[in-house]
Amino acid sequence: MHSVFDQIKNRLNIVEYISKYVRLRMSGGRFFGLCPFHAEKTGSFSVDGTKGIFHCFGCQAGGDIFEFYMKYHNVDKKEALRALAQMAGVSLSERTQKKNALDLLCEFFEKNLSQPTHKLLESRGVTEESIKKFRIGISPDSASIMKFLNENKLSLSSFGFNDYSWKMFEHRIIFPIFDTNGSVCSFGGRIYKPNDTRAKYINGPASENFIKSQTLYGFHLTRSYAPIYVVEGYLDVIIMHQHGLLAVAPMGTAFGDGHLKMVLEKSREIIVAMDGDAAGRKSSLKIAYMAIEELQPEMEIKFIDFPDSHDPASYLNQHHALTQLKQQMLYEYIFMAEYVATPNPQKAAQIFKKLMFLAAKIKDTVLKSEYRKRWKDLWWNRDKRIQEIATVPSENHIPLLLFKYILMYPDILDEVAEHFARLSVNNVYKDSAQSSVYSEQLMRLLNNEPLDEDFIARIDSIHLIEEIANRADALAAWHKVATHIQQMGNQEEHERASALQENFSESEWEKFKQWMAQKEEDENEK
Repeated sequence: MHSVFDQIKNRLNIVEYISKYVRLRMSGGRFFGLCPFHAEKTGSFSVDGTKGIFHCFGCQAGGDIFEFYMKYHNVDKKEALRALAQMAGVSLSERTQKKNALDLLCEFFEKNLSQPTHKLLESRGVTEESIKKFRIGISPDSASIMKFLNENKLSLSSFGFNDYSWKMFEHRIIFPIFDTNGSVCSFGGRIYKPNDTRAKYINGPASENFIKSQTLYGFHLTRSYAPIYVVEGYLDVIIMHQHGLLAVAPMGTAFGDGHLKMVLEKSREIIVAMDGDAAGRKSSLKIAYMAIEELQPEMEIKFIDFPDSHDPASYLNQHHALTQLKQQMLYEYIFMAEYVATPNPQKAAQIFKKLMFLAAKIKDTVLKSEYRKRWKDLWWNRDKRIQEIATVPSENHIPLLLFKYILMYPDILDEVAEHFARLSVNNVYKDSAQSSVYSEQLMRLLNNEPLDEDFIARIDSIHLIEEIANRADALAAWHKVATHIQQMGNQEEHERASALQENFSESEWEKFKQWMAQKEEDENEK
């Protein structure tokens, strides 16, 4: 069944409509003209009659006939629907009756939003503007909901709701779910009372209007050609929007192939930003595998790994931007997920074959060849040690891992304190200022004093590839990093000795002895 929006778009010719406001000329199957939304002398505004969309390469405005009407006439979607339906001769009566039932209930939930709940949302970083934009509300007890529906002679049975549904939804924060055109198609609910033991989140039942595999929260606010972030929950989407980032989230189901195709049809740049826990990374990897089969040269698919215990909402509330986090390209992300440091020959062969198998799924032959080349280069030039532990911005951050494991499991400090105190990092930190900061924070840690906030932020920015599930994991990882740092020092000594043998002179010998003496002095000071 076609939606009323589809009916209107099928009846109205977008080229003819926009021609009323913009002088268009045809070139290569599309129409071009001066953009009505910004001043320009060369026409960068294009209209594709076949696809029913417009796009300006100058100001990036774009979308379908509804988006043009809204932007040109400065009205909301409701007014655009009314006006364009009248032009197209499409009756809104039946549609309006069904839509009004959900809209009226949505307004009922919005009016129930109390001051304490406002404060709860504000404590999670949600602004008053977002509360209105996303039409967040509160569901009272089920009896009050049924009374409202009966008084207004509303029936939502066609949307899958019944008496039991309202029992499930009572006393929850309500997040209306919107279809691709911005109309309410269902509701999501979150518990907010401290002693509520029910499921934390629920979504409305599946119906003809709400098909979970074809619905993404926040999708109605995305724009053509603009980057889209894929996240996990309502609050992630809302907080991302508050920071100017367009985001979508699946509705009570895993992000599937249908969702991926929806997003890729809207934008060519996707950033996957799932929660920074094991489940989130598992979801990201699943999306990465799906993306391989949809990949085209013009697409850009990237991944963000949040520090442990962070999700997009919590990270943005704390850091106010995502610029500190590295965005990995698709080929890098899959490689790091599959990579196992110094595996046995059998395991290495399995990993390499899997990478080549994944590359074979890419439809574009040039891109397929490029992925094979990139993965082969990464495979034969991979680091042999530190990549099994973590992805860090530079070698200078390796010692921070020692702090990270202790912050995760503080009681391991008793076992590693002496080793930590004597461990020299001068072979890592060539900069005296960096070494001084490290030493100062180490003394604070050993004396049970709080670490500096900036130093903790640097530690939090490090993402661990291997999950640290318990104290034993943390202790083993700590010793692995410490051993690696020691070996870095031994490696430097070996390289200096080899260089001395190749270019021996009295002056070089004196330099080598001075370096060894300084190294021994530094270690004794520890």
